[in-house]
Amino acid sequence: MKKRTAMHAICALLLTGFILALVPAFTLADANAGTYTVQPGDWLSTIAPRFGLTWQELHQLNPDIRDPHRIYAGQVLNVRTGDVSFAGAGASDGSSASAIPPDSSSAGVPGAEAIGAGDASAAKADLILTGGAVFTSDPGNPWASTVALQGGRILYVGDGSQADLDALTGPDTVVTDLQGKFVMAGLIDAHNQSMLVATTSWYTDLPMTKDRDAFLAALEVEVKANDLKAVWALMYPADMFNPSVTDRSNPLYGPDKAYIDNFGDGTLAGIPIIIQDNGGHGFWFNSKALEYMEIDADTPDIDESMGRIVRYPGSNEPSGWMLEKMYWEEDLLDMMFDKAGWSPPDVLAVTPEQLAPVLEDFNRYGVTSIFEARSNEAFFRTVIDLEKQGKLHVYYDAGVRFYNDPNHEMNLDNAIARVREWQARYPSSHLRINTMKFFMDGVHESGSAAVHEPYLDKPGNYGDLLMDKTTMVGVLKRLNQENLDLHLHIIGDRALTTVLDAVEEVQRELGSAWRIQVTTAHLELIRDADYARFAKLGVIANVSPHWTGGTFGSGSLEYLGQERFDRMYRFQQLFAEGATVALSADTTDFLEANRYNPWLGMQIGLTRVDTEEQFYQEYVSESNPQGVRSPKSDVFTMEELLTGYTMGGAKQLRVEDRLGSIEAGKIANLLVIDQSPFHIDATEVENIRPSAVLFEGKVVAGQLP
Repeated sequence: MKKRTAMHAICALLLTGFILALVPAFTLADANAGTYTVQPGDWLSTIAPRFGLTWQELHQLNPDIRDPHRIYAGQVLNVRTGDVSFAGAGASDGSSASAIPPDSSSAGVPGAEAIGAGDASAAKADLILTGGAVFTSDPGNPWASTVALQGGRILYVGDGSQADLDALTGPDTVVTDLQGKFVMAGLIDAHNQSMLVATTSWYTDLPMTKDRDAFLAALEVEVKANDLKAVWALMYPADMFNPSVTDRSNPLYGPDKAYIDNFGDGTLAGIPIIIQDNGGHGFWFNSKALEYMEIDADTPDIDESMGRIVRYPGSNEPSGWMLEKMYWEEDLLDMMFDKAGWSPPDVLAVTPEQLAPVLEDFNRYGVTSIFEARSNEAFFRTVIDLEKQGKLHVYYDAGVRFYNDPNHEMNLDNAIARVREWQARYPSSHLRINTMKFFMDGVHESGSAAVHEPYLDKPGNYGDLLMDKTTMVGVLKRLNQENLDLHLHIIGDRALTTVLDAVEEVQRELGSAWRIQVTTAHLELIRDADYARFAKLGVIANVSPHWTGGTFGSGSLEYLGQERFDRMYRFQQLFAEGATVALSADTTDFLEANRYNPWLGMQIGLTRVDTEEQFYQEYVSESNPQGVRSPKSDVFTMEELLTGYTMGGAKQLRVEDRLGSIEAGKIANLLVIDQSPFHIDATEVENIRPSAVLFEGKVVAGQLP
């Protein structure tokens, strides 16, 4: 609570400074000394006229200002005109000033040269939003009151003085009084799986309970009520079986096909059943599913330690517990469904009709950009179809998965070749295909994430490291040569250290030739020594705030032990060490679609209390009545959350020059919210919905005042 109170106070001070800055502060200029101290709300264009200068001349007087768009309160500027010659400095009326970045599609359009600039020039706006509280996500100039748009771009951001409004307003300009509403940049979900959300509505939904009999009874009811011929169900808690992890009396310590086969009146034994766990990396099969998929004692694991078939102790017989990607072997699934006499929709062949309503939902939450963590050609075709129909109101950055197996059809060489084909086949201003995706390890809930200290389930279990440092060094060099970025699933601390070590070695060898971006996603457990390395190496930290409330339950507790369990999801040190943090939801199916609400994630990030009783209840105790997930003090601030969902994501997607903040020249993806998130109680944040969402300057959800 102290952090939120402090943030409110800071925001109040900033807003107060912004209002006071509207009054010219000539008394702070020491003309005799030839200096001026920058005040909140100042810009070069508003300071310069006080000393008979243009903003270009003032910039020349202060060559240490690398970017004239960025000046900060407290800076001392030289205003002594005798210190430099201004020959050829530019028009004295400032008409040559422009804030549009040179690589912008709007290059050359004159506008305000800095956030809040008073010189709006001759350009006329299509739309002016004024009278608001504009949170810009630009740390140098965090607040404004007015935003003007032209041609889908931001033309002006500033204090909205009458002179500026007059200069910006033309005969066709629409001026909207925001009446104090909050404005921010469009949200960027930097790791999600909208394709799977769109294609999995047919999954069977089951209650999240650790009571195995109650769980299977609910499944039996669903099967009978809907005359199901086959079942893919969600989801059993990974810790439904975990009390036996350190109890050697049951060495399987996980799902057993016999539990399903022998339940009730035999209904569940007669059809193939696959149930996914709540972590998305473990699967519970009954005997009929194994039979139809022809998985038996002679079936090998797919590759290395991924796709592991858990077998009964002392035997090769499959137990009914599968880990990782075994279930995605499409030919096996097709075989199972064919034998069952039922064909579900293909979860990897999304159509425009499936994806469009999901994207509309994202827009309603305020999401205007997405990193798609799982993509394929069917997805790209659908995105292009929606773009042609004028129904695509998000920017996509797509990850293409590769495997550390030379015999796999999507090994690194083949995956790169496919990326090049898709880049040529699907050119788009709203779709970027330039990122490779790899899984470095599994998950803690099944003891398969790569950890420095062994798990407690059995001696010598350090989890599954799916690529060693030497191989990763080779991958990084190859991707750097190809100029392809890398996005990594990393859960355990050993997996992270391995990647950081590899990045450090390659950067040291390549020096200035290093040019790619590495993003590490999830980061449930981070070794203390590795926090400072993110900023040093320029590696992006991508995390999901809604995980911090304990959505995966205590499934990892018996594997990690209490001390490591209490160190999970510690992200504040990332901010303290200056890391770039991007935020995401990572929803993988339709039945958890409510979890891609970024505001739900922000609420959990602020409180470390999940919004669903089934998740937070197990943390409730006499000393912890709210069910706060440990460590209790490691909560986000609202500013960290908003910045992570805007500029953090923009940097990961390499679009920070166009998106992620409200600055002149950037694309006009904006949210209008009735009440400032800074002023809403933390327990109500999940209910925030923008009253208007603008994509490229056009309202695509809600409406303006």
